[in-house]
Amino acid sequence: MHDAIHTAHDELSDRYWWLVGWRAIFRETLRRHLPKNGSERRILDAG
Repeated sequence: MHDAIHTAHDELSDRYWWLVGWRAIFRETLRRHLPKNGSERRILDAG
């Protein structure tokens, strides 16, 4: 893919309502269910 397409995709995914909402729900779900041991959590979004 061309750089312009990557840039447009990144910009759209940061503000498209469905993706923004999905990420907020996903983050809240993880916050509720992952242990709170103070360490940094890293999640791979593979798709």
